[in-house]
Amino acid sequence: MIKAVLFDMGSTLLEFENQPWEELIRQGIEAVYAGLIAHGAVLPGPQEFFQAFRETYRQTWQEAERSLLEMEIRALLHKTAQELALPLSDAQMWHLVRAHYAPVASQVTIYADTIDTLADVRRRGMKIGLVSNTVWPGVLHKEDLERFGILEFFDHLLFSADLGVRKPHPQIFLAALEALNVAPGEAVFVGDRVPEDVDGAMRVGMRGVWKERPDRERLPHVIPDAQITHLRELLAVLDAWTERNVA
Repeated sequence: MIKAVLFDMGSTLLEFENQPWEELIRQGIEAVYAGLIAHGAVLPGPQEFFQAFRETYRQTWQEAERSLLEMEIRALLHKTAQELALPLSDAQMWHLVRAHYAPVASQVTIYADTIDTLADVRRRGMKIGLVSNTVWPGVLHKEDLERFGILEFFDHLLFSADLGVRKPHPQIFLAALEALNVAPGEAVFVGDRVPEDVDGAMRVGMRGVWKERPDRERLPHVIPDAQITHLRELLAVLDAWTERNVA
């Protein structure tokens, strides 16, 4: 019996890639540069700073993907400030975090079928969870969810930056399941990335649904339990599994 449906966030419920990621990263670093200047930092030229920050970001990101220990943007900003011998208060650091995230937040949109799909899952009596990989504190993404009117649908939210590990690490799935008080076999995970979302969830005993995107990596040895193109197609999948269990 399916008791809970857990969703990825980006490219599943909300579209975070309306602009190329490289451009968003550039805008975020420029915002950090401006913020540091405003806080009295003596910095190299903008291009030199961008290249240095981007390289640190790249190395840290690669290590996070290898170890599955999440990179939290505040740690990266703190390291940058230390290298500049620039003391920052918590309030100043939070200002930089928001400045870094602002270009991303400004271009996020919601899919046309997200709200109706979540409402219909809720009407089926199933719990709803969210598990998302992100370098930004979860509070910023809660603001996104609230802005688009879907925060109220979730029984539990889990962001990798808050937990410290990222998908497909089993701990992040198991922590979400524990919070929802459901067993892996009673839960479905829906996401756009096969290695992180589908394979990760299936490895802990959940059913994995791939919301297909042609630009995403496929794993030949991983066969999703179901595959959809649009989120609304999930409802027929859930109904078919429910009917099969009843029968």
